[in-house]
Amino acid sequence: MPILTWDETSQRKAEHGIEKGVFYPEISAGGFFGGVVWNGLRSVSVSRAGQQVASYYYDGIKYFDKGDTSTFEATIAAYSVPGEFHEVVGNHQVVPGVILTRQPRKRFGLSYKTLYADGENYKIHIIYNVSVVPSESSYESELENATVFSWKAKAIPVTTGKFHPSPHFIVDSSKIRPDKLHILEKILYGTEKTVPRLPTIKELVDLIVSFSPLHILPDTNSGLAILEQNLGDLYRTSDPGMNRSLIGTRLYNSSFVGLYRLE
Repeated sequence: MPILTWDETSQRKAEHGIEKGVFYPEISAGGFFGGVVWNGLRSVSVSRAGQQVASYYYDGIKYFDKGDTSTFEATIAAYSVPGEFHEVVGNHQVVPGVILTRQPRKRFGLSYKTLYADGENYKIHIIYNVSVVPSESSYESELENATVFSWKAKAIPVTTGKFHPSPHFIVDSSKIRPDKLHILEKILYGTEKTVPRLPTIKELVDLIVSFSPLHILPDTNSGLAILEQNLGDLYRTSDPGMNRSLIGTRLYNSSFVGLYRLE
């Protein structure tokens, strides 16, 4: 039988700090593309509003506790914001150099990292459908410290199939397969050929849950190709017979819709 031990280095899972914040504008309904670096992101404090426990009794004796699901709320604090952030608080640029306030606010997506105390591992937080309530702005002369701005944030949950809808996904680098993490980070942070974006929910679930990478192996004699189990060009989705291209795939669009060329 295993003996309990304390203070082992491998079990120190304290978290601290926040880094690599990325702001993703909503380009289309539920589509968050063109992510930009959020320099100056100071903290994201997540709360679970409305979470309660309902107790059930029979003949005066408690027999069951049911925990209610909560809604996502957070407070975002930052020293500065990317230029694209102004539209999510209702500040729209009508002509270059002129901003009109109190306009319709837009939604956005957000990702950031929190760090483990071991200095190696981290968690990536991915939040969809975020809306913020503008905070009060106060400007004073001769401040000793930089001004910290804050916003109350809410998010609309997204449906993932078998799980209760949620807008907040957390990916732990110490537990997820390295190849899955590598592909996810390419999607979130972009490459030389792709813009940073949030994956669709279907794409995220397929990548994390049912990921099975495929490498296209062409047959020069027959002109056909076979798919071998290896990291390369595609990965299987949860839909039978349907594959999705990987970041860095050798497949490129051809002049015919639905056909691709291998380079």
